[in-house]
Amino acid sequence: MIALALLRTETAPVAVIASIMPLTTAIFAVLRGHENVSNQFWIASLVGTGILVFFTASRSSFDGNDLIADLLTVGAVLASSFCYVQGAELTRIYPGWKVISWVVIMALPITVPVTIWLWFQVEDRGAINTHATIGMLVLGISSMYLGFIPWYRGLKDAGTARGSQVQQLQVFMTLGWSVLILGESVPPLTLACSIGIVLAVTWAILSRQGRSKSVQGAK
Repeated sequence: MIALALLRTETAPVAVIASIMPLTTAIFAVLRGHENVSNQFWIASLVGTGILVFFTASRSSFDGNDLIADLLTVGAVLASSFCYVQGAELTRIYPGWKVISWVVIMALPITVPVTIWLWFQVEDRGAINTHATIGMLVLGISSMYLGFIPWYRGLKDAGTARGSQVQQLQVFMTLGWSVLILGESVPPLTLACSIGIVLAVTWAILSRQGRSKSVQGAK
């Protein structure tokens, strides 16, 4: 869904919407693990979601094109967050490389037909050259294995809700690389919304830590 969204819009807006992923992952972890959190955690969640909705509405102009890209990105965020939680649970039983390998295998009945369909939907497919092949291999290996194996191990060791907050760095890195590599510009509204969402996520982290310390103090 992220790839489809990027066909309609630039990298920077997608990066801002995806920056809410640490918070949604923590929420899924709380709901699945029945973990008690403070009211500030939920307030921070609403603040971050409010900024996300404002950003989406302000840039889509309700013409349908940008809104579809935003909805695709939101769907990808929710699906990824839920899968992060499920994957972290499975790594308690199986090694991380086995978990991500089975994810790739079980997704083949969907990814292969969709890939073929998308291939024939593109008007200018162009030739498959060495540069494109190397790029696909690097993306597949680095994203699915070099990234996910230590990622699942980190979620297992640190806890899903806490470990997932490392993702908040992703928005700054994505925005930075989009400027350096793709030559894109970051509008002031995009940067402001990005900072606002990260601050909301940080607020959620501090509220969780504050509750944990108060509980430990009571013990």
